[in-house]
Amino acid sequence: MRLKCPACRTLAGADSWAAEVDVEAVMKIGFDLPSEVSRRMLAYLALFRPVSGRPMAWSTTRTHAEVLQELVGYGIIEWDKRAPRPNNITAWANAMEKMIQNPPRHLPLKNHNYLRKMAYEIADDMDRTVEVAHNRAERNGTLRRQKREERNTKENGRGTRKDLEKIPIPTREEVAALRKRKKRV
Repeated sequence: MRLKCPACRTLAGADSWAAEVDVEAVMKIGFDLPSEVSRRMLAYLALFRPVSGRPMAWSTTRTHAEVLQELVGYGIIEWDKRAPRPNNITAWANAMEKMIQNPPRHLPLKNHNYLRKMAYEIADDMDRTVEVAHNRAERNGTLRRQKREERNTKENGRGTRKDLEKIPIPTREEVAALRKRKKRV
């Protein structure tokens, strides 16, 4: 693979660039990151490039890449004293893509806070979607059936869905009628 120097436009093989310690570290970080994030890493790091158009020093690029690796590898996404959300690679990748497509007005970026904010918002939306689905399943009874099936499987080690279908699950009307009977007694 041949790479072009952003400063002097010299073409050289990737192994030539790997002789530089910082370049090698950035490449290694790029290979270690999940593919969804690593595909967008260089375009995202370009948002840190000085306004003058000068190329960014590889040591600076390395620092930003290391911080990005820490953020993506951390177990949770936190922002502005809000409730932490589970880390999700898709949230980071989508946040990076949004930033690349619609960069912030004030460039160059000084830190990764804008990315953290966007990743948090995306992770929050994803978490909300999961929670809404969970609540819906809880309300319509499918969650109860799933838990009962898991419990049955754990108890006898061989419970099946067919076993659970034999158990009558009362409808809302039946539950309401039972409650009325209990109130009368």
